[in-house]
Amino acid sequence: MNERGKPMGSPKSWEGKIRRVLVTDGDYIHTLGIVRWLGRAGLDVSVIGTTAHAPALHSRFCRNAIVGPPPNDEGPYLAFLQRALSETPFDVLIPVSVTNTRLVSRHRTQLAPLVHFEVADPESINIAFNKKTTYALAQELGVPCPRTLYPKRLAEVEDLSTRVDYPIVIKALLEEGENVVRYPQSRTELLDAYSFLRVDVFLAAFS
Repeated sequence: MNERGKPMGSPKSWEGKIRRVLVTDGDYIHTLGIVRWLGRAGLDVSVIGTTAHAPALHSRFCRNAIVGPPPNDEGPYLAFLQRALSETPFDVLIPVSVTNTRLVSRHRTQLAPLVHFEVADPESINIAFNKKTTYALAQELGVPCPRTLYPKRLAEVEDLSTRVDYPIVIKALLEEGENVVRYPQSRTELLDAYSFLRVDVFLAAFS
């Protein structure tokens, strides 16, 4: 296995280098898919969840179910994660949620000596998890993207609702850990969707 904290290349190059993997966020349904894929690949998978009832902890591919504090309680969670990585020689850490990915990115210098992970630096993570900065970077690089609008209050949405073409996409501006997206077909549906979401959003036109 190569030095911890260093890139390991493509998945095909991992054969024989990775045996033990630690996956976070066992409470998420899509974590279950990750655990199944890794298990079928013959890897020894451990999973962290916030409760013993977390779905991925009960997968037949989960060799070791670990219950820990919630990742949004950063201090205790970081200490717990460092302890888990110190006690067991994991080859790779896979953070799943936005919260865990941000945490690993922010504390990469502390975690890199303990385990390998593929997580970008905090600046890149902040760009990736904010649709406005992602679209701005895409435009700067000449990558085609939909025309987007960033209303901050209901009055702005009411004004825009008479000047946009439908259907339109309304989606959370920041990664929220859930599928916060709607496809209004009319002004009424747009106003209803905005009122329902109650988060910072952006509007994207299909054309």
